[in-house]
Amino acid sequence: MADKQAVIELRTDRGVYTLPAQEVIAQLSGGTKLEEVKVQVVVSEALSQTSALLERAAEKGRFKVAEAPLEFTVRVQSGDRTTEIARFNGYVARSLTIPEGTGAITTGIVLEADGSIRHVPTKIVVRDGRYYATINSLTNSTYALVRHEKTFADIG
Repeated sequence: MADKQAVIELRTDRGVYTLPAQEVIAQLSGGTKLEEVKVQVVVSEALSQTSALLERAAEKGRFKVAEAPLEFTVRVQSGDRTTEIARFNGYVARSLTIPEGTGAITTGIVLEADGSIRHVPTKIVVRDGRYYATINSLTNSTYALVRHEKTFADIG
């Protein structure tokens, strides 16, 4: 799969997760047979306590959450052993759907378990007539799209 640069793509109504197979294979221990590996890819809305963490971070950082945060998880099972992949060797893309009427998106962020946030490279694209915010990151985490409007008194 890695030699052919295969990609696992999961599409939901909230977004598209594009995972290069080589990123999964790199996580496997030597001697693991690919035909014995099961990959579980999950894209889900964040739990309410995670959303509450994000809202507190938004108040503190003076930005607005544009859409409910999404959690991205990848697990690899080989035999009776299941491993969650939290970090990748290269950037992995996830495209979050921007619903109509959402307004301007400033950027994508990652919400850390401790409630801190960090910016992730974000690009707005149009695919099949829909707007998406494509985020490239080295980790699986909770992601959200935010707006941060700034006004200046000296600009008229």
